Amino acid sequence: MADLWLQPGDILVERANTPELVGTSCLYKGSSGWAIFPDLLIRVRVANEKILPEYLEAFLRSQEARHYFMNAAQGTAGSMPKIDQSSIERLDIPLPPFAEQRRIVAKVQVLLARVSAARERLEKVPILLKRFRQAVLAKAFRGELVPTEAELAAREGRSFQSAVELLGQPTDAVNDELPEGWAEMPFRSLLRVPLRNGHSAKASGKPSGVRTLTLSAVTYGLFTEANTKLTVADPEKVTDLWLEAGDILIERANTPELVGTARLYRGPKRWAIFPDLIIRARIADRFAAPEYVELFLQSESTRRYFQEAAQGTAGSMPKIDQGAVERLRVALPPLTEQRRIVFKVEALLAAAAKVEAEANRQLRVLERAPQAILQKAFAGELVPTEAELASAEGRSFESAEELLHHVAATPASRHPAEVAAPRAKQRGRPRRTIGQSV
Repeated sequence: MADLWLQPGDILVERANTPELVGTSCLYKGSSGWAIFPDLLIRVRVANEKILPEYLEAFLRSQEARHYFMNAAQGTAGSMPKIDQSSIERLDIPLPPFAEQRRIVAKVQVLLARVSAARERLEKVPILLKRFRQAVLAKAFRGELVPTEAELAAREGRSFQSAVELLGQPTDAVNDELPEGWAEMPFRSLLRVPLRNGHSAKASGKPSGVRTLTLSAVTYGLFTEANTKLTVADPEKVTDLWLEAGDILIERANTPELVGTARLYRGPKRWAIFPDLIIRARIADRFAAPEYVELFLQSESTRRYFQEAAQGTAGSMPKIDQGAVERLRVALPPLTEQRRIVFKVEALLAAAAKVEAEANRQLRVLERAPQAILQKAFAGELVPTEAELASAEGRSFESAEELLHHVAATPASRHPAEVAAPRAKQRGRPRRTIGQSV
């Protein structure tokens, strides 16, 4: 087993894995005698006087090497594709002079580190934007995002109608922690008609069925045909279930993180009905703007309220009932202030969406960057070649071909190479196969 102990500089190649991962390689940088390697790995130990292990590892990560291993892998139906030692030995490697190898490795490492750092920063953007969105909503429902109606009225020397006066509610609806003119009302006070659970009929899959939303339509706010199914129902017997623009749909059953998710329906009338897992709220718009109520339902405090109100048995989805929705306390400003809040919040959230879209675009660019770097590296385009530097400095240099002949002529080096290099290419860069004796 002594020949299985790993040494620094060993390259481990996966000989069996999925088609996308077979041939994946990694440079071992640990200490000698720390571990051995299993049967699913092939160890490559390079002749250090011919090729840098770091250079070979970088090439094995390139798209050229990855395609080679994917095409060389074989396997029966249902089994993992496999490569053998001969597949690795036949791989061609573009081999530059030794000094150029060092420059390529150094440059690749610097650029890949920058790509990795940029990716880490961009991957934090969704988390930061989630905090930003919740901070916006929190300020909105504390009366800190736009001037309150009371402030504007005082500034303009006029009176205004408070939320309590608008609703005709008793003065105990006033909450001293809210701005002047605001009220804290139970959700049921804002309804035009009672809350309604959706249709419980099963999907039919027949063209004659009634279009019914799926739960994902509300989860992701995508009211498209792709997020509907056909339900066995008589259209004339589900008249109270047809959606109208301004309806708010609340998920009454989902995972703990999603239960109570709410979305405003803005589509046409009688386009679809809603299923039993959803509660519909139809808001009296003379009291509250449906857009405002939707945003309030999406705030962190409301999300926590629904998560705490949800109930369920082990293994089942947590559920909320109509009573939990009706009891929710809504911080309600005057109607004109609601509209200003909605306008400001939507503008800020739209800006956040643009930032997120740009971050996602940049991440897609960064996904391609490592292979673009490696491609340029092994095409002799990433750093000045040894030939170019020698010409500029008026000196000679030892090409990779000469290096290989020189090493092969050294008595101590006359042995089959465990790893070497590639067939000839441009810019004095030969190629040798890994298993070629040099």
